Amino acid sequence: MPIAYEEIDNLARLPFKFFKRSNYAPKAPTHWHTGIEIDYLVSGEDFKVVIAGQTHHYNSGDIWAIDSSQIHAATGHKDRYYYVMGLIIDNNFSPIARIN
Repeated sequence: MPIAYEEIDNLARLPFKFFKRSNYAPKAPTHWHTGIEIDYLVSGEDFKVVIAGQTHHYNSGDIWAIDSSQIHAATGHKDRYYYVMGLIIDNNFSPIARIN
């Protein structure tokens, strides 16, 4: 499966991109991007996120972070509803804004 690069377009005058997904069985194909991604699962159960080859399962109320340039993907169960909100923070925002 090819790994896509995701170009991040920050909001005007702000060093981050905000996104939200609310649907049944959301899917983010395997990809990577610059900038730290911080996600929050507002509602839903057993949302699967693969980060750098490690599988994680998140439930309503969970927060997770994905470091810049890490390969990742996400999927939900086809019969469940999910609501995910997230930020992708530009690497240039802060010299200490790195997870590692």
